[in-house]
Amino acid sequence: DGLRALKTYLLQHRKDDIVENMVRRLLSYAAGRRLTYRDRFAVEALVDRTRASQYGMRDIIVSICQSDTFRHASPKKEK
Repeated sequence: DGLRALKTYLLQHRKDDIVENMVRRLLSYAAGRRLTYRDRFAVEALVDRTRASQYGMRDIIVSICQSDTFRHASPKKEK
């Protein structure tokens, strides 16, 4: 089955890439802005924490909420 083989491949060989993409997108949404080059260390730390906690989605969300990037996000200015 092609889809099952793709899932197996992604989970065995690209899990960190998938997690990094999820972390980037969720962190960007949570911060209310695009991520910049300066955010790379925060993303790396979040991916490391996620890996250490066995890739749990709850752990990703909690880690993002505890991150400096999220806690010190500037509110959007209304037009």
